[in-house]
Amino acid sequence: MRCKDIERLIIDSSEGILSQEEWRAIEQHVAQCADCARFQDDLKNIRVSVKKMSNLTPPHKLERRTRDLCQAELSSRLASEEQRVSQIRPSPVPWIIWVALISLIVFTVFLSVSLFKDIGLNQPLSFESVFVLCLILQNAVMLFFAPVIIRKYRSPRQRVRLV
Repeated sequence: MRCKDIERLIIDSSEGILSQEEWRAIEQHVAQCADCARFQDDLKNIRVSVKKMSNLTPPHKLERRTRDLCQAELSSRLASEEQRVSQIRPSPVPWIIWVALISLIVFTVFLSVSLFKDIGLNQPLSFESVFVLCLILQNAVMLFFAPVIIRKYRSPRQRVRLV
């Protein structure tokens, strides 16, 4: 076997997945090749050193400074995102909506003026009068809630996306 193959086997030997033949090949090659024997010893030393270091914890000052830096970075990103969002103007209400709202206002005014001319104080309300009053009430409610509905159900491409 070549040295590259033996080095791969030496690396894999720490996981314990080698067969007996592969172990024998390593032992035979390491006995004859000084470079691979040095590689095997160096890898053992590295593994032992890493095991010793795994119990180390970073100094409190370093940990605190790292957290502060991360928090500052996060805060600056959030602030820049809020600034970007505040600079975006909301899209205007489409003209067709304005036309519909103005038409409703004109229709409501026309109906209410004609109704109030016909209604006297002592007259009972006819079916037509009740119907017109219901239309006026419906239009008033629609005019009141139209801006809320428009803002809530805008198309997704007009909404501001936070990324």
